[in-house]
Amino acid sequence: MRYRPLGPSGAIVSAITLTLAPDPARPRASDWVALIYAALESGMNSFEVIHADQTVMDGLGAALAAVERDLVFISLRLGPTPGPDGRRGAFSIDGLAAQVQAALAQTGLSYLSAAVLDEPPADSVGEAAEALGQIKASGAVLLTGVASDGAALDACIANGGFDLLAMPFNITSTWRERNRVREASARDLGVIGSRPYPRDMAQLIEASKLKPAGEHRGGGALADVGTYAFLNSTPGWTAEEICVAYALTEPAIGTVQIPAPPIRMLESLADAPSREMPPGLSAQIEMARFSTETPPEQMRRA
Repeated sequence: MRYRPLGPSGAIVSAITLTLAPDPARPRASDWVALIYAALESGMNSFEVIHADQTVMDGLGAALAAVERDLVFISLRLGPTPGPDGRRGAFSIDGLAAQVQAALAQTGLSYLSAAVLDEPPADSVGEAAEALGQIKASGAVLLTGVASDGAALDACIANGGFDLLAMPFNITSTWRERNRVREASARDLGVIGSRPYPRDMAQLIEASKLKPAGEHRGGGALADVGTYAFLNSTPGWTAEEICVAYALTEPAIGTVQIPAPPIRMLESLADAPSREMPPGLSAQIEMARFSTETPPEQMRRA
C-alpha cells in the first residue's frame, strides 16, 4: 500500500479508502471487525462511514479499540437535516452536530478525522460551510468536506470554507471532471476520488465484447483499440484493479474510495496502488474514453 498527503491538511492516508455502509451480507458487528482487520493488515488506514447504522458503528469501534487514534483517518458522511423552517436540504448546526456526536458515542472515538456533507444543494453551500465550521471549531472533527458529483462541487470549490472534496473520478471521467479535480487541488483542497468504478462498468465490458472483430484500426492486435475490452482482458489485472490504479494516476487525488468488497478481493485491491500499470494500458483507456466522447463523424475526420 502507498500513502499520500490529503491536500494541505497534513494528513497522510492510504491510497485506498474503504467505505463502510450497511450491507445485508454483513449482518453482524463481527463481520465488520473482520473486514476492517483485513483492511488494516493490508495497509489501509483510511475509512469512511456512509449511512451508518449501529452494526457498522459497533464493528468499527471494536476493530479500532486497540489502534492508536492518530494512526487512522476516519471520516463520516453526513446527510442534510431540516432547519428551523423545515426547509428541505437545510444544514442546521444542531442536526449535523447530533450526527457527529452520535458517531463518536457509538464508536468510542475521541474525534472524527473528517465530516463530509453528502450532496448539499448548490444554494446551501455557504450555510453548510458555516455549520460545519462551527463543529470543527469544537474539536469534534478535524476537517470538513463535501461529497458531490453535481453543481455543488463548483460552489464548494469557490466557497473556500471546506478542507476536502470527494468527487467521482474513473476511466470514463470527462475533461470537465478532470478540470474540477485540478481546480480543487489548486485551491488547496484535499481531493478524494469517489466512484472509481464506472456505474455502467459491466455494460462497458459487454458492449466491447459485442463489437465486430476488426472494427477498430483494421483488426489484428489493434482490433480492440477504442473499446473497454481491456477491462476484461488485461493479464494479471481485474477490472476493479485497473480502475483503482488508473484513478491514482491523477496526482491531485489523495485517496480513492472503494465500496467494501469480499476480504479476498480487498487484499488484491490493496496491492493495486503499488503495481505498475501494464505498458500501453493508460493509452487504451484514453482511446476508449475518446471514442465514447467523440461523435463517429468527427472520429472519421480525425
